[in-house]
Amino acid sequence: MNPIPQALLLIATGCSHCPVMLDQLSKLLKQGRIGRLELINISQLPEQAQRLGVRSVPWWRLDEFVFTGVMQQPALEEFVQALSQGRGHQAYLLHLLGQRQLPQAVEQVRQRPDLLGGLIPLLGDLQRPMALRIGIGALIEEIGTDPALLAAARPPLRQLLDAADSQVRADACHYLGVLGDGADRPLIRPLLQDDNPEVREIAAETLALLDADRPREAS
Repeated sequence: MNPIPQALLLIATGCSHCPVMLDQLSKLLKQGRIGRLELINISQLPEQAQRLGVRSVPWWRLDEFVFTGVMQQPALEEFVQALSQGRGHQAYLLHLLGQRQLPQAVEQVRQRPDLLGGLIPLLGDLQRPMALRIGIGALIEEIGTDPALLAAARPPLRQLLDAADSQVRADACHYLGVLGDGADRPLIRPLLQDDNPEVREIAAETLALLDADRPREAS
């Protein structure tokens, strides 16, 4: 059983959004969904904001996960549930991508490469918001050549090459080209005969990219 989440909230006198987060976190505390809510008014204790590197309020933290601004109550409750179920890191990564906080998302996956294994399959879920799928793609573009990150990203992308939706197949093919593993050539070549012309075009471009980028291939 996972420990019950703990919360810290920084507010300031005159902040119009701070009461919203105070009310929402207080409700969760009363419901027993968080075990503790620590409240700091930085108008009275500015050194606390300096210590935490806080530049704007409301600023709040649930366990180790940091947020700024107001989160809608349903999204907040969903995140608290994810924390209680041990899915906090994955839920936080999705939040960062949804908010277009790409540098923070990159830092998360550098610390926890295993998160990519559960994230990339969401590219195949067309019911997910477009902003999230674009964010996942941007994350793949940013992860560079870190062996641990590449090892986590490639298997789920390879599986998406067989997706029913042509856009998903095209995206997976493109991102495998970005990652630059020449071992993917045999998996990509069949897409040259794909029913969809865009998939065929991207497969050809990807193969050309892999052929031109042989020094990056994994041993």
